Order: sequence, then structure tokens, then C-alpha cells
Amino acid sequence: FHCNWSSPVAAKANGETLVLFGGGDGVLYAFEPVAPGAESVRALKKRWQYDCCPASYRTANGEAKRYSSHSKRTLDGPSEIISIPLVAGERVYVPIGQSPNHGPGQGMLTCLDLATGEKIWESPEVDRTTAQPALADGLLYISDYSGKLSCLDADSGELYWQHDMEAGTWCASPVVAGGRVYISTERKVLWVLEAGKEKRMISRSRLRSDAITPLVQDGIFFLPTQKRLFALEAP
Repeated sequence: FHCNWSSPVAAKANGETLVLFGGGDGVLYAFEPVAPGAESVRALKKRWQYDCCPASYRTANGEAKRYSSHSKRTLDGPSEIISIPLVAGERVYVPIGQSPNHGPGQGMLTCLDLATGEKIWESPEVDRTTAQPALADGLLYISDYSGKLSCLDADSGELYWQHDMEAGTWCASPVVAGGRVYISTERKVLWVLEAGKEKRMISRSRLRSDAITPLVQDGIFFLPTQKRLFALEAP
């Protein structure tokens, strides 16, 4: 595949620590951590693995599907795990995607049991993405490079709504704070929607440069862009 952008994540399952790694092969791996004080280099012990890229994405009529590229873009085909998996309780949520230079295309958002790696649900409603999902009050929000912001049930994967943001998002992930969902696009637009099962847009703001994933901390809304960092009083 093209690249590996995902970062490893440490999480506890049934009191045991696991190291999750989203591979460039589209597989999510769970490893046991190295014991403290280990004096020699050794291979990590794998606890489980799950292929987040469905078999139908990889082959058709017995032949391997072509992987998209900047010079020959395809809407289907395999993808790697390019975002950072989200761990919440005893579950892990992981989408697949490709470099934005390869264009939009089919994706998949998968929910797995953290301890066993068994699939709980999957949703093809989410296209290729580099974004990490945001979880709040049992709802999962995720943006994709096709320009959709999706709201799904975190337990079942049921899709409640999608919002057309008129542009893709690859430089930012959604953030939920104060009952609102914040997400920006590559066309320098910051969208604010009401968090919940019913879609309601609050505002659409034009920025002077591309915004990156915001952060809300101690009542301050931090919005980094390619040129400036804004610190605003959070609602």
C-alpha cells in the first residue's frame, strides 16, 4: 500500500494493557507490551488482528483490485488504516482510508471488541478518511474525504444523519464540546452543528487558511490554522 500514517494506541482490556496498531495493510493489530526492564530486543507478541478492509474491497472475480493513486484514481479498492483508532470503554472504532492525493472512495468504519478483536458492527456509510471519530453521549461523529459528516449510534452503528460539508476533510477531525460538533474542511470553512440524533446546523464560518483539529480545554476553544492559532471563549 501507499503509506502508514496511523499512530499506536495503548489501552486496557479486562485490566490488561494492549498496544493497538493500525497497519498500512488495512489490518488492526493488538500486541502485548514489552515487560518493563526487558534487556533484549524481541518481536512483539500478537494478541489478535482484524482486517478492517473487507475481502470484497481487495478482490473481484478472483483478481486483486487496483489500489488508487494520484495518477490513477479509483472509487473502490483496498485502503489502509490511516487514522488513529478511537478506544472507548471495551470497544475500539477504526476507519480506513488513503492519502487525500488518491481522491475520495469507498471506506468502512468498524467497531471491534477491545479484548478479543471480534467485530461488533461495521458501516460502509463512511468513505475514505484520515479523521479520528469523536464520541459523545453514545453518538459517534466522523468526517470523510467525500465531504460528509456522519452521526452514528456508537452501540449499533445505526446511521442517524449525514451532513454535506461541500468539501473533503483530511486535515481535521471532528470535536464535540458544549453540545456542539466542530469540523473544518479543506475549503477553509468551519462548520458547527448541534450534537444529537437530529441534524441541525448552527453556523458556517469562512476562515483565511485551512483549520486543523480544534481543542476545547478549560473553557477555551483553541482553533489552529495553517497560519494562526486562535483562542476563543468557549460557549
